Amino acid sequence: MLAALKTKYADQAVKFISLTVEANDDAAGVATWLERAKATSLETGRASMDNATRLYKMGGARDGVVPTTVFVSPDGNVSGAVTGKVSRDELDQAIRRILP
Repeated sequence: MLAALKTKYADQAVKFISLTVEANDDAAGVATWLERAKATSLETGRASMDNATRLYKMGGARDGVVPTTVFVSPDGNVSGAVTGKVSRDELDQAIRRILP
C-alpha cells in the first residue's frame, strides 16, 4: 500500500520512510522483507528507541504502539499520527492535509 501511495504522490515530493527500532533487525533482513512485500521502493532507516518515542509523542500517538504512522509536513513539522491498522483512504486523507 505504501509503495503504491509513494508512486501516486511522487511528483509532490511526498516520502514514505520505514523505520525500525528492533534490536535484532539488520539492513539485509529489512531489504528481504521489503522485497517479499513488493515495496523495495520505500526508504528505510533505523531509529533509536528514544527518537521513535519522541516522534510518536510529537504526533500525538501512544508510545510503543506498533504500527505507528507519523505524518510530517513539508516544513518539517509533525502534523499527526495514527496508531494501529490504517486504511489507504485514511492515509490518502492525511497526506492531502499536509500537502502545500
